Amino acid sequence: IDAKLIAEKARAEKIDETEDFKNRLEFIIDRELHNAFFKKHVVDTVTDADIKARYDAEVAKLPPVEEVRARHILVKTEEEAKTIIKELGEGKDFAELAKAKSTDPNKSDGGDLGYFKKGMMVPEFETAVFAMNKGDVTKEPVKTQFGFHVIKVEDKRNAPPPEFDQVKEQVKQIVLRDKYMEVLKTTKAAAKIEIEDPALKKAYDESATPLEQQ
Repeated sequence: IDAKLIAEKARAEKIDETEDFKNRLEFIIDRELHNAFFKKHVVDTVTDADIKARYDAEVAKLPPVEEVRARHILVKTEEEAKTIIKELGEGKDFAELAKAKSTDPNKSDGGDLGYFKKGMMVPEFETAVFAMNKGDVTKEPVKTQFGFHVIKVEDKRNAPPPEFDQVKEQVKQIVLRDKYMEVLKTTKAAAKIEIEDPALKKAYDESATPLEQQ
């Protein structure tokens, strides 16, 4: 109601007839028409099948990334670590020794660190782990800033890609962007647009170039 009352006052003062108001109104109309066109010809045309196809294409381009699943037992001294390595050699269970002797908070999980890629662990630990094979246990303690580690590699594999449902919205935005650029390119090709200012023309041309081509 308040907005209506003020609007009537503005009309009475003929504000709606000023050039400034007309220019602003034209801008708002153009923007809303743009948004409506975008929804009709871009948003409403993109299907789940389009998004899944783009996801599959992007996944196919991903380089393989090795990851390791490992357990470790962290102790304060090298002597303690060597004793644990000896006990493992005698057949004792790694997870049980971790629960009994590790100082790491994950000891309750048997020292299980889960899967991790390069760059996620301190350098000394990472170098040792990625040089090992599945099933290997370190023959010597690995020293890091945290203490001395005894490590067992449980598994090595190429990291799986993110699940479709996890990245669906991000992939959808890529599909929408590309579809919009396609519509924009077609629309521009059918129109005659002449921009005399070189800097403005450059900015305009770049705005229509897909990001991966810039």
